[in-house]
Amino acid sequence: MLNNPRHEKFCLEYAACGNATEAYLKAGYGGQKRKTKNVAAFNLLKKPKIAERIKELTAWFAHTIDEIDGDAGGWEVARQQ
Repeated sequence: MLNNPRHEKFCLEYAACGNATEAYLKAGYGGQKRKTKNVAAFNLLKKPKIAERIKELTAWFAHTIDEIDGDAGGWEVARQQ
């Protein structure tokens, strides 16, 4: 977890949606023109601690989705029988 709450929120949102500008806005940043927000969001992605945290969260999300898909697949097979 990152020390800066907005950085952590940005990472969580980016890992969930994959859109840096959307994550930037949902993390509570704003007040600039759209182009400026895009650049600022991209600059956050380049920060090493943020990049590492996004990597961790993305891996966790992927693992969790695989578990859910595995369970859901079992339910789907059982429902079809």
